[in-house]
Amino acid sequence: MITEVVLPTSVGRARLLVGNVKGARGLLVLGHGAGTGARTPDLELIADGIDGVAIVRMEQPWVVSGRQIAPAAHLLDEAWLEVLRKRNSWLPAAAAALPLILGGRSTGARVACRTALPLGARGVLALSFPLHAPKKTNRRRDNELEIVLEAGLPLHVVQGDKDGFGTPDEFNGVDITVVPGRGHELLRSRDDEHAAIVQGAVRDFATRVLSLE
Repeated sequence: MITEVVLPTSVGRARLLVGNVKGARGLLVLGHGAGTGARTPDLELIADGIDGVAIVRMEQPWVVSGRQIAPAAHLLDEAWLEVLRKRNSWLPAAAAALPLILGGRSTGARVACRTALPLGARGVLALSFPLHAPKKTNRRRDNELEIVLEAGLPLHVVQGDKDGFGTPDEFNGVDITVVPGRGHELLRSRDDEHAAIVQGAVRDFATRVLSLE
């Protein structure tokens, strides 16, 4: 069962989609992309559950308020940080204290990378990481990935091999799962033929980072 929680932030109200936390041994919080909310097929699939992991999706205030365009990066980070720093106000105390993995798709993955250190994350999961804008390969965002890597935190990217925002072979020194034949939209539905690849990559990463085996 998913519980919806709406929280005020300094940039507007954020919405949390909170999965089952009972018996969890780790917490995975996921952000969404710049053109979507938190109900895309890949995020919905992950929210179906990973044994031992409580999964939360956060919708940014711009989505909750019905706006069509995401605000500047620092405002996304600000809302994300505020919500996660007060997670003991919307999670049971035991769940709020669980080891934390940050993640997201596209812009949400960038936010996760930029905020991993101040939030004390154990690792970062990046779905469809936008390494560069389409056809602008000279303006790369390796620096955001390097925040995580240089801190010695585990980082895993799940990327379509036809993603115009960066194909798997464009990434340097990053653990990566390739989704064949897919672009920036990893899955077309939750029962997509490649769903098992995405779900398996997320499960394996979370299990390794949280030492659940």
